[in-house]
Amino acid sequence: MIVPTSGFYRVTARIRDASGEAVALLGGHLPQTASEQEKWIFADEDGGRILDQFDASQIPAEYLPLPGPRRSTTGPPTPTPSNNPAGSQLLSGNVLWQFLYFDTQAAQYRPILYAQWSVEYRQGLFGPVTGTDQGATDLNGYVSIDCRPNERYAGLTQTWGSYVRTSPLSVAGWNGQFNQDCGQSRQAVLTSDAARVYAIMSRAAYDANIQFGFGRGQILAEIVANIPGSYYSPSQDKIVMRTASLPDEFGRFAIAHEYGHAYHNVAMGGINPGFAINCTDHHLELPSSYGCALAEGFADFFSVYLTGSLLGAFE
Repeated sequence: MIVPTSGFYRVTARIRDASGEAVALLGGHLPQTASEQEKWIFADEDGGRILDQFDASQIPAEYLPLPGPRRSTTGPPTPTPSNNPAGSQLLSGNVLWQFLYFDTQAAQYRPILYAQWSVEYRQGLFGPVTGTDQGATDLNGYVSIDCRPNERYAGLTQTWGSYVRTSPLSVAGWNGQFNQDCGQSRQAVLTSDAARVYAIMSRAAYDANIQFGFGRGQILAEIVANIPGSYYSPSQDKIVMRTASLPDEFGRFAIAHEYGHAYHNVAMGGINPGFAINCTDHHLELPSSYGCALAEGFADFFSVYLTGSLLGAFE
């Protein structure tokens, strides 16, 4: 591991756990005796300290409180982290907004990625509209707008993106005055159930395209309170999430699990039509039909592999 000399970075630790015991062949196949888990940890330049989460208090006041290379709050352009595909920059002539969801279970912020945004410019507080812009947040939830001296701006960002559209929508309103905000970075945090579903599901969708090499179109994810459980409807190509199933680690697992069904059905050739047989009340510890095992097993794998949630519940 190389600890950088400037900045506060996220690095990957890959942990391997193996029993080392000899095992017999089962049905001509060697059983899996080891597993790997990818875990994010943070390293800063102060003696190479390793932390389990980003600590913004360690960033000096003259720099943005974000992981990655140190970026001054003023001055010339400096690049954002390399995993930011849109290449957003904090320029002296820009205002940089970041949209996030705070995951209390994981004690970390998750970006609202690829979500639609729109902004309107005005002369003064009640002056005429001078222009508009729109687009999508990038992989880290960033939006960069050009400064317009002596003008104000007001924007909306909502959980409607290229991968997922939630119902109801979670909307963040943002505004400011360029004479005060130019060259600055600001953040907006969404806290609703819809924002949680969008942040986790959109990231799983983005990672699935990379890991599995297949893509699918946008899906509607409805958040409903009074239903027995969450499910994916193949006939409607729609996900319905029960609000009671959203919190904590199980919630992260369930959100990605249901998207796994949608990904399986559309991007990977379709779910076996007979998957519902003996599958209405499915549990990990109970036997099921082959079709149910394939459909539910893939969704379980999809969620655990892409989010790491409930990893300890599987052998």
